[in-house]
Amino acid sequence: VQAANVDDSGSSALAKMTGQTLHVTGVAAADIGSILGLGVAPASITVSDTAAHIQADLIAGGSSHILPNLATISAITVSPGGTITLTEAQVQTATVDDGAGSALAKMSGGTLHVTGVAAADIVTILGLGVAPASITVSDSAADIESDLIAGGSSLILPNLAKISHITVSDSGTITLTEAQLTATGVDDGAGSALAKMSGETLHVTGVAVADIVTILGLGVPPTSITVSDTAAHIQSDLIAGGSSHILPNLATISHITASDSGTITLTEAQVRTANVDDGAGSALAKMSGETLHVTGVAAADIVTILGLGVAPASITV
Repeated sequence: VQAANVDDSGSSALAKMTGQTLHVTGVAAADIGSILGLGVAPASITVSDTAAHIQADLIAGGSSHILPNLATISAITVSPGGTITLTEAQVQTATVDDGAGSALAKMSGGTLHVTGVAAADIVTILGLGVAPASITVSDSAADIESDLIAGGSSLILPNLAKISHITVSDSGTITLTEAQLTATGVDDGAGSALAKMSGETLHVTGVAVADIVTILGLGVPPTSITVSDTAAHIQSDLIAGGSSHILPNLATISHITASDSGTITLTEAQVRTANVDDGAGSALAKMSGETLHVTGVAAADIVTILGLGVAPASITV
């Protein structure tokens, strides 16, 4: 149509023609205005361009050539096939992907990827007329945490196959209980929510003593945990020597709660074991809810034992 004398002046072939309907194919995105502005304007056109050029046009706002001319564009081909990446706001712009006559509804050959999707909007974006092949989620730690603990109402977990990455936009802390963390899809492998996440600090609460190593050994280990268990279980661990789960992991344990407010009974030797009760970072210094009783104290050691950082409530000599 741009060849000499076809449609380039008042004396061109098309200028002298009547009775026809003109359709122009293979129009580059940047040339849409020029083609539709010819002396004899086509009734319809098809657009064919690279994914990069089409993407650039769709996000150009008022400078777009495609969006204001959709009534004349019958089809858009991404040639060669490629990925068109739009933000959540861009894909929701009027006439981009909002119905049968939208740009993406008329498009073939491309793959759509949408970035920056809020957790609450995942279903909306995946339910667009032309659904993206993949999305990235970006939201606050609080919003992502709320979704992960929502059970059957979660929008992230059932859509992990479509979510390529999750960004915690405020670099905040996500706090989950042990049960929430071990729920399917949260932190159980390469395709889990936390495996796809960046920017977060993970804190896990209510970890049973016997599960400390398991929780700290997950694909995405927490930065910190709190332990909650019975006095009996905590006591058994503290006297387990090299088999203790608590003592070698105190750097990651921020607090220990004796959930039943029971008594922890240790011998003098056990309470003086490294990291049990020897300073601010020790197990007993991080513990609440317990009553400490120490047995087998030598007469000469009474003052020392009663002067420990966490003093026993009672001793036997």
